[in-house]
Amino acid sequence: YNIIKDRKELLLNEISVSDKLYKIYCKPIIISSDVIGILVIEIKDNLEEVIKIANFLSSIITKKIDIS
Repeated sequence: YNIIKDRKELLLNEISVSDKLYKIYCKPIIISSDVIGILVIEIKDNLEEVIKIANFLSSIITKKIDIS
C-alpha cells in the first residue's frame, strides 16, 4: 500500500503482528499539498468513531503545524 502516493485513507482488516490480528485505519496528514505523516489507529469497535477521531486529530495537527 502506498498511502503517501495515493493520498487516500486506507482500512486494513487483517494485519498480523506477533500472531495477533488487528484492524487498522490509516489517514494521511496533508499540509500545503504535501503529505507530512500518517495517522494509524487500531479499530476495536466502531469504524465511524475512529474516522471521526482521525479527522479531528488531523485537523488539529494541520492547524498547529506552520510550514512556511
